[in-house]
Amino acid sequence: MLGYGIIFLAHTKTQYSEYVDEKGEKIQQVTADVDKRIFSVLNGMCDIIAYAEKQYDPITKTMTRVLYTDADAPNMVTGGRCAQYFPKVIPLNYKVFEQELERAVAKIAQASNSELSDTAILRENKRSFDEVISEARQLWESYIDSAETDEEKERKLSILQDIVQRIFGKPIKLSSVVPSQQELLELVVQEFHNLSN
Repeated sequence: MLGYGIIFLAHTKTQYSEYVDEKGEKIQQVTADVDKRIFSVLNGMCDIIAYAEKQYDPITKTMTRVLYTDADAPNMVTGGRCAQYFPKVIPLNYKVFEQELERAVAKIAQASNSELSDTAILRENKRSFDEVISEARQLWESYIDSAETDEEKERKLSILQDIVQRIFGKPIKLSSVVPSQQELLELVVQEFHNLSN
């Protein structure tokens, strides 16, 4: 919504997956080397999860960098919302990736009978910072006040704190948010609205 594209990079690790080979033995799988709680959040945010690797060509005796995007490959955690419209392997090249992503988005739009726009929509801050912080506090209080038990109140408080931490990237109190962080605060307000819908 803010007109940004985000790329997350991580080292990899190898672990056993739930898949088995023809002998019934578990298949080892390459996955991102991040905490599984973080991975579950990132996994839901990503349009493409890919694995980058050097590939050796014995004929030309050269190394090339490639990006695997195959959602059906049992030996690596790859895929995402756009993966079915991507080639299984592409050169690790930004321009190539950009072109394939554009093709994938066009195919998704065609499959869902949607129209594409190449105009970025950036939200203008038409409200003052004080209005936004006031709304955030009001939504916070009404969400907590709707709890009927202390246990439910603690659960709801944890949900709100998780939203703020995810958006700001660290635990932060709403009272310490400053005007230069208004765009992030707007995202918090939107997430708070989603809770009450």
